[in-house]
Amino acid sequence: MANTFLLPFLTIASLHFLAMITPGPDFILATKNALLYPRRQAVYTSLGIALGLSIHISYCILGVAILIVESHWLFNLIKYLGAIYLIYIGVTSWLSNTTAPAKTKTLAPEVQPFDSRRELRKQISVAPNIIPEGVQVSGKAPAQTSSEASGQHSQNLTLSSGTNLDARRDPKGVKSGRDFIKGEGSIKIITPWQALCQGFLCNLLNPKATLFLLGLFSLVVKPATPIWQQLIYGIWMVSTTFIWFATIACLITHPQARSKIAQIQHTALRVVSVFFVIMGVSLIFFTT
Repeated sequence: MANTFLLPFLTIASLHFLAMITPGPDFILATKNALLYPRRQAVYTSLGIALGLSIHISYCILGVAILIVESHWLFNLIKYLGAIYLIYIGVTSWLSNTTAPAKTKTLAPEVQPFDSRRELRKQISVAPNIIPEGVQVSGKAPAQTSSEASGQHSQNLTLSSGTNLDARRDPKGVKSGRDFIKGEGSIKIITPWQALCQGFLCNLLNPKATLFLLGLFSLVVKPATPIWQQLIYGIWMVSTTFIWFATIACLITHPQARSKIAQIQHTALRVVSVFFVIMGVSLIFFTT
């Protein structure tokens, strides 16, 4: 029993781990979303990557992977869709990062992007001293003269650098797309659902994942291998994939890490965008 389960399991776990930590489209996407967006979106990206992997594993267990590899038109369709999607992510990432960060005071590490005005006010009420110098939060300001109050009825966040964030958002908040301060420019925050879809499509449309898992299962799984044993292999790989990329997301979005990364974030996002385009182009010319 130990030889028929433990040895194949250790083989799958070790080979999958090596493939998982090797930088690829999934790693680059998880890094990009952790650099650009709040932690919640970064973790949802990790969940999407794991769900995409579960689809690959499912059709490997069912034997559909052999049909995909043998069917040249279907394999090429997945390959070209994946290449187009990677290039699309790279171009959109580059365009969203076109404005160089201004040389202004950065927000304190404790101040993170807020999902709503209620969350912002809650943070301010708990720790009002963390508001950076030059930031004024109107709407619940102390009593003012009529001349002072006349210009502050719009309930805006006004930064000393001149950046203006209109706080009058859609009641649904993030679903309407909010702006995330990045120096002088602004970046539209995606919803957690959009982040999950990005991770899911990035992994699902990668034909290299199909070939890797097909080779891995062909090496370890035999016709006599019970289905419950194959399911354990699959659950392990999906779980460790989510944990790995979620850990990366949490590390990058940590307040101290953000404060250090902010100095090179513009350059890092440019490099990530170029890598996406390179991987997309290389995928076009990828052959089995």
